[in-house]
Amino acid sequence: MENRDHNQIKKSSSIKSEDIKDLKEILEIEKLSRLLEQFYSVTGLSNSIMDLKGNILHGVGWKSICTEFHRKHKTSSERCLISDTILANRLKKKEKYSIYICQNGMVDAATPIIIDGVHVANFFIGQFFFETPDKDFFIKQAEELGFDKEKYLKALKECHVYNKETILKYLDFFSELLNMVGESALKTINQKKQVAEITNKEEQTAELIIANEQIQAANATISKAEKYNRSLIEANLDSFVILGLNGKITDVNYATERATGLPREKLIGTDFSEYVTGPDKAQAGFQQFLKDGKVVDYELNFKHINGDSIPVLCNASVYKDDEGQIIGVLAVARDISSIKKYENKLMNLNNNLESANKELETFSYSVSHDLKAPLRHITGYLSLLVKKYITLLPEEGRHYLDNISYSAKNMEELIDGLLQFLKTGKIEMNQKLLDMNEIVDALIQPYREQDQQHRIEFHINPLPSAFGDLEMIKSAWNNLIENAIKFSGKKDLAKISIGAEKNETEIIYYIKDNGTGFDMNYASNLYAIFQRLHSRQDYGGKGIGLVTTQRIITRHGGRIWAESKVGEGAAFYFTLMKR
Repeated sequence: MENRDHNQIKKSSSIKSEDIKDLKEILEIEKLSRLLEQFYSVTGLSNSIMDLKGNILHGVGWKSICTEFHRKHKTSSERCLISDTILANRLKKKEKYSIYICQNGMVDAATPIIIDGVHVANFFIGQFFFETPDKDFFIKQAEELGFDKEKYLKALKECHVYNKETILKYLDFFSELLNMVGESALKTINQKKQVAEITNKEEQTAELIIANEQIQAANATISKAEKYNRSLIEANLDSFVILGLNGKITDVNYATERATGLPREKLIGTDFSEYVTGPDKAQAGFQQFLKDGKVVDYELNFKHINGDSIPVLCNASVYKDDEGQIIGVLAVARDISSIKKYENKLMNLNNNLESANKELETFSYSVSHDLKAPLRHITGYLSLLVKKYITLLPEEGRHYLDNISYSAKNMEELIDGLLQFLKTGKIEMNQKLLDMNEIVDALIQPYREQDQQHRIEFHINPLPSAFGDLEMIKSAWNNLIENAIKFSGKKDLAKISIGAEKNETEIIYYIKDNGTGFDMNYASNLYAIFQRLHSRQDYGGKGIGLVTTQRIITRHGGRIWAESKVGEGAAFYFTLMKR
């Protein structure tokens, strides 16, 4: 019997798939199973509950004719599947319940479980008969399917025969019971939703409270940061000015008030060009600045309301919003009045010093030239005296003449050295990129040719090129190489090493020897004219080579220094710019 009067199924439902995800919990299967097991113990009717995917949620009283025979053999199992499918399809057509006699000869019945109009599962009763089974049918089926006839017929005896009216009453009962289960499940679902909504609201409320606390904390932090930043700006001695894109002032600090003589309230909203000299030039510069995005060390003059003008050095940059759009300008102006004052003072001092140096050099050059004439007379007459009267002089007199000759020659060398030194300060430099390897190789080649006994060992490392005046740099290298050879000349083997190191802006050249060295306590005397750290009798020379070298390197914007230990040689370093 099939009943299509299922007025409880609704056209639409509030139930969603996630609401019935756990059917066991929603349908309270554990409680329902206990009730159905009691039903089985009273009636002997096998029953089960399956979801629409075929998952068994409950089962009791399965007969061995099905579990041991029909469901295990391929052909009979397919018949069972057809029976299940037919029953399920009938229930999908909104039937209240459905009864079907399967191809294996058993009777099955089912009724749907519905929650708020949604078909979620099926309740089955089966493995029974409405009349005494046809023994010959089942014997034939056993032979057809290859079942053990004796065991198969024994299993058949386990299946009960029920009056059809009784089964229909059971199905009506279960239909009403499962309606109540569906209603109960709907209440459970709605209660869960309400609990979830309440929980969600509570969580949202808690999140809002936390968010509000975080906002308050953030606002407090921002307020504190703003006060801190403001205090830094106000404490700064430099003028801070914030401008809009139209050049109007939007904020200033106290240093700006002091520089202009106007309070903050009067400055805000006015054009910045009103407070600098040359407002047209300032406006043109401002428009260019907006294109470039920054200004570095730009000199301006602030105008004070009392008419005074204050020189300032400006640095400015634009600031942008989150979208990268320029919204304003931050400018910082430093008062450089004292710097300008000292610059002017220093310029005057430099001019005076330069003038004095020129006068001194002119005087020294003149004196040196004037000294050469009488010196030539002295050496000339000494030569005549030795040529004509040397035989008439006693040994002591000859000794006196030798001393006079030596001193005159020394005096001539000193004058030549002084003239050379003065010349290095007057020569106009012609700087270009110099090949240091070529210069040094050319300077040491004569020493190598003269060193027949191989008493000098040169170690020349690759030398980077640098900018300088060729003749001056050759002179500097020559003085240093000559010095190294001279002060290591008493060694059995003089070792001289020449090389260089580079950093970001300059090249450091060096020359090292294993000679006599010197006491670093007297290093400052190295670059004093005519000062010597060793006696002339031990080491010859004019005492002016290092002074000249220092002047050459200084004129090239470099530095020169030395490192040494007595008896362990000396190292001289000097720097030149890469470009």
